[in-house]
Amino acid sequence: MDIMELGAIGELVGGVAVIATLIYLAVQLGQTKDMMRMESARSTTKDFSAFMYALMDPGHMELFRRGFDHFESMEPNDQARLHVFLTAIFFAAQSAFSQSERGERTLASEFDEFNAALIRSPGFSLWWKTTKVVFKSEFVEYLDSLAMAQEDAPLVPEFMPWYGWSAPGVDAPSAPAGA
Repeated sequence: MDIMELGAIGELVGGVAVIATLIYLAVQLGQTKDMMRMESARSTTKDFSAFMYALMDPGHMELFRRGFDHFESMEPNDQARLHVFLTAIFFAAQSAFSQSERGERTLASEFDEFNAALIRSPGFSLWWKTTKVVFKSEFVEYLDSLAMAQEDAPLVPEFMPWYGWSAPGVDAPSAPAGA
C-alpha cells in the first residue's frame, strides 16, 4: 500500500468521523432542547404554584377577594400590592402562552381560562384595562378574545366558590365608602 492509498483511507476515516460527530451533536442538541422545554414548563408550573401558595395567606386571600368587586375603592397601598401580585400571575401566564405558541405542552389553557374569568370580574377588569399595556400584544389579544368568548360564563367565585365571599367562614367586607 503506497502513501496515496493510505491518504485515501485516512480521508475516508476522517469523513466518517465528521459524520459521526455531526450525528452525535444533533442528538445532543435535541436532548438539550427537550430538557430546556421541560425546565421551561416546570418553571411556569412553579410560578403558578407560588401564586396558589401565596393565596394560602389570609391577608393575600382577603386582598384577592376584595379585588374581584372593589378594586377601585381599595386603599392605594392595597391596590399596589394586588397589582404586583396579579402582574406576576399574568407574566407567568404570558410565559406559558408563549411556550404553547412555540408548540410546547403547557398548562396554559387551564390558567388562561381562569385568568380570562378573572379579568371579566368588576374589579379585575379595571386592573386589566390599565395594566394590559405591559404585556405582549398577542397575549393581550388572546386573553381579551377568550374573556369575550366567556362573556356569559360564570365568574371565578361562581365556579370556584372558595375564592368568593360566600365561602363558609368568610366574612364579606363592608360596603366600600360611597357605594
